[in-house]
Amino acid sequence: MPYEAIYVVLGPGPVVLTCPACNTRVTTYTRTAPNPMTHCLAACLCILGCWLCCCLPYFCVPPIVRHYCPRCGAYLGSCS
Repeated sequence: MPYEAIYVVLGPGPVVLTCPACNTRVTTYTRTAPNPMTHCLAACLCILGCWLCCCLPYFCVPPIVRHYCPRCGAYLGSCS
């Protein structure tokens, strides 16, 4: 039987799906990480001498949300 791909849209919150690694129906857990643009903007502000403003990109740029399987810990995808 050929593998049939089923696509699930990952959003900023947990999603119910079948994990391709352990083949069980799970609700994903999410972890957030800074967007690479966040680090670039903070570095630019530091280079320009805006020391007091260099932390503002961490509050203004939306983070990347990564989805993981709670059973096996497999990385399932991300959204920004």
